[in-house]
Amino acid sequence: RHEVDTGDDQAKERASIELMGVAFSRMSDEVTSLINARTEELVRTRDEIDSSIRYAARLQNALLPKQYPGDISFKVHWRPRDLVGGDIYFVHSLPDRVYIAVVDCTGHGVPGAFLSIIARSVLERAIDEHEIQNAGDYLTKAHALVMETLSQQDSANEKIDEGFDGGVCIYHRKERRLEFAGAKSSLFRVNAGGASEIKGDRKSVGSSRSGGAFQFNTHSIENPEGAFVMLTDGITDVMSAEDRPIAFGRRRVLRTLQNATQTTPDGLVSNIMTNVDLYRGGAPYRDDLTLLAFSINGDDEIVVNEAEEG
Repeated sequence: RHEVDTGDDQAKERASIELMGVAFSRMSDEVTSLINARTEELVRTRDEIDSSIRYAARLQNALLPKQYPGDISFKVHWRPRDLVGGDIYFVHSLPDRVYIAVVDCTGHGVPGAFLSIIARSVLERAIDEHEIQNAGDYLTKAHALVMETLSQQDSANEKIDEGFDGGVCIYHRKERRLEFAGAKSSLFRVNAGGASEIKGDRKSVGSSRSGGAFQFNTHSIENPEGAFVMLTDGITDVMSAEDRPIAFGRRRVLRTLQNATQTTPDGLVSNIMTNVDLYRGGAPYRDDLTLLAFSINGDDEIVVNEAEEG
């Protein structure tokens, strides 16, 4: 510093450079210390968030069926895009009937998972154990409960469209009748005659866009032989590995089912997932996905089987 004040121009320049170097070195050390402290804080925060999400994943898994009725064979492939997601499936057995649902809630990750908890509760609450209930009435009741829960029925509130798409089936044991109702979702059937698609209504559960009340239609299948497939759009929206990617789509699902040689629930799920994985060519999944296949085993004794996830 003395040379800066008293030296010649060259000495002043040299001394100034040295002082600036010292100052920048100190600034660099301070910045490095701040960055390290901030990095440690960010790492701690990330670890806390990761721990919370892992815990949320355990909670969401706890909501999935742990047992299946013995007179129906099931195979399920359930895969959130992240640790948690908006897809959920539901199986509830009563003495005279069985409820089966596969739903895709709005959103992914944590927001989707929160909504899936609401959907799971709604599917439970919509069951009427004491009265005859068809699939359309059941889905309609679920729609009303979602609207009520999210306050979407009140025109004074801001309109929101959280809810879910999906399908519900009710198997009436005594009548040996299967019923289906869908909210922007289809039920696929595979039997000796080939494969077919039963389309649901073009309406989401909980959506406020079409007004409040809506009655979902019931599709009845007498003597439901063969196997049935329910899925979310995480399957149909898988994109090809081309430069201009194309979605897998329902037509490819139907074609895969038509060409299937193994028509058991296990075989159908395995075949669809093999074709989906080949189609995407190693690209990451873009959405949560759920694929559920089931077949009715006839008049076998009703026992309880432990659930297995694919």
